[in-house]
Amino acid sequence: MKEFKRYIKSFLFKKDGSVSIFAISIILPIFIFNAIFIDAIRVMTAERQIENAVEAAIRSAMSNYDTSVAQHGLFVTDDSAITTFNEVMNKQLYSSDELSGFNNLSQINITSSSANFQPQTDILQKEVFEYQVNESMKYQAPIQMAGEFAQFLKLAKSDKSDVEEIDNVEKFVENFEEIMDLVKKRNDLLKDYTKRVEHLERDTTKKYTDDIIGKETSGPADEIPENIQANMSDLTKYFPEYVKLVKQENEDDEDKELSKEEKEKQEEESKKSKKEIDYYEKARSKFNGEGIKNSIKLIGTYETAKEDIPKAVFGDGGTSKNPKKNSAMYYNQEAKKLIGDDSELSELKKLILEDSFFTSIESSFEEMDKLFKTESTNYKGITDFTTARNYGLYVQGSIFSLTTVFDTGADTQLPKVSKTSTEALIKDINVEIKKLTDAWKKFEDSLKVYNEKNKDGKDMEDAEKEQEKSLGDLFDKINSITDTANLIGSDQETYNTLLTYTEKYMGSSSDGEFLLENSKKDLFAQAFGKLKELYSLLTDPKQIRSEIYMNEYAKANFSMEKPYELTDPHSYSYDSKALLYVVYGHYMPGANYVHFLMEVIAIMLALNLMDKLMNNPLSRLGWVGVALAIGLAILDTIDDLNDFINERYNFKFFKGRAKNLKMTPSTFASVLFSVRTIDSGFNANKRIRILSGISEKTSVDFTETGNTILTGKATAEVKLLFLPQLFPGEVSGNSKTFDVSKYYNY
Repeated sequence: MKEFKRYIKSFLFKKDGSVSIFAISIILPIFIFNAIFIDAIRVMTAERQIENAVEAAIRSAMSNYDTSVAQHGLFVTDDSAITTFNEVMNKQLYSSDELSGFNNLSQINITSSSANFQPQTDILQKEVFEYQVNESMKYQAPIQMAGEFAQFLKLAKSDKSDVEEIDNVEKFVENFEEIMDLVKKRNDLLKDYTKRVEHLERDTTKKYTDDIIGKETSGPADEIPENIQANMSDLTKYFPEYVKLVKQENEDDEDKELSKEEKEKQEEESKKSKKEIDYYEKARSKFNGEGIKNSIKLIGTYETAKEDIPKAVFGDGGTSKNPKKNSAMYYNQEAKKLIGDDSELSELKKLILEDSFFTSIESSFEEMDKLFKTESTNYKGITDFTTARNYGLYVQGSIFSLTTVFDTGADTQLPKVSKTSTEALIKDINVEIKKLTDAWKKFEDSLKVYNEKNKDGKDMEDAEKEQEKSLGDLFDKINSITDTANLIGSDQETYNTLLTYTEKYMGSSSDGEFLLENSKKDLFAQAFGKLKELYSLLTDPKQIRSEIYMNEYAKANFSMEKPYELTDPHSYSYDSKALLYVVYGHYMPGANYVHFLMEVIAIMLALNLMDKLMNNPLSRLGWVGVALAIGLAILDTIDDLNDFINERYNFKFFKGRAKNLKMTPSTFASVLFSVRTIDSGFNANKRIRILSGISEKTSVDFTETGNTILTGKATAEVKLLFLPQLFPGEVSGNSKTFDVSKYYNY
């Protein structure tokens, strides 16, 4: 051991030319560190090179976007980007042959490379499309909006009270129109019977009195004249004489011894008696035939009135307690219900008939029915003719006829009893007829009130005619719009293309057709409905904030331009009104402009009705004035439409707005576009329509060319000098392998 120590000491300090252990201790670590550092640098350099290569390749691939779509602010590419990526990757690094004769810090070998588009990131995805639109419009949209549309939103700033005001006017117009229609229907049912009620007495009891009871022929009662009338009065007057003559004839027939002169006198008197008897019997026979027939016919006039008038008043089988639908009382009750306690409609109570009107009519007919007794059949067994009136007027002629039949025990006063009974019945019937006519005067008074003229000398009939004419003119205008739209056929190919893309992109065909109704009631309901939709936006414009850029993008890329004339076919073309396809989504040429115009007309009409019918109009104008105002509102709508297509229309704010605002067709389209944007379902369809429209313009199918995010990957290796021994498992042989992944999105 001591020897070894001496040897080492001698070796270190006494041997000349020996390698110093200190030098070895220093050089060896430096050498090892340099080796490791060199390999580390080679790996880092290789990683940087491969990252740069992948990034360059992926950028090169994504620079191959569709330029036609890019003109509309969207960036998409197709599968060719993957091919481009692979081509660029292969050209990024030099091969060993290309590096021959040159030194290179790290020679990289790419073992594999690939690229693929991220799933669910194509332009058809809602989030992707919205992101690109927002990026495209973040500078342009604020500039676009700083015009008429922004001014409109500023001036039209509204609150819930405005929508409530629209509701109030809509309810008023709806109820007013319904009430006046019900009153008119009631009046139309009843006024046809006014003359019949007025003439009921004339045509029944008076005519019965004149023709059946009649007047007595002048002259003595003891001589039956040749001109005896076939009526109750003459047959009653001459009945005693007739009985007397018949008895005498019967007595003369008995065998008596008479002188020649007496016989001649008797024969002469007999001839005279037979003539008088014949006169009476002919008159009686005529009464029993024509007279009774005519009496029944006259009472048939009552029967017809009894059937027709209550049917009109109460309906077939109806009563005052249960009137049938579409009867006068039903219409009256419905109108009364609509008026209710509404202070704005209280003026119309003047037109309503009280229930007493209807109960009086019902009561009068019930009483008259008892007095006429049109179904009496048991009168033939009558023995006490003082009770004849209990059988009703219907059979009084027949009962009277029984009293004029001669027999030996005939009571010559029976015809008089019968006639008196008939006259008493007629008197009672006339009392009921008067009750009926008095009740009917209440309707006539109501009709006069209904037909009162206003200060301009116009009545409801005039107002109805003006309304009808205004409405006819408006629908002529509407029909001319649809007729012109039907002439457009050249756009069908364009719409077929749009429909093809829409179906590919999973969109709906349209949001439904909107045509104005021919019914005034339905038309007004549509008008107020559209105005309320508009004011629901104005009440809270912030509710469409998230869709503003999308709307502005559509307006920037789709046309809404002249012409606007209703009779110019080009006004309806897709080229000039492409934006309306985005708004409405119809695939029939001209249909989108028609839809737009229908909504515009509806809103104009509602605004005109608001302008004229706010603040208790009945108290100011009366019902004639209100009806005229409605007709004028319709006329104003036609004028507004003419101004609109000539870009002179001013939007009529209500409730004391500071001023009206000029509203061009393009601004109105923006407003209606925004209104529809409130509906999330519409917004989904809107995005598809925008994409379909871009596809139609560029012929780019986004199901094939719609990719927006590309991921590129590469696996590479670099040769190492020392690390394989130091880091086993991390390298294979003398190479380091690593993966690089990059992605790029538009």
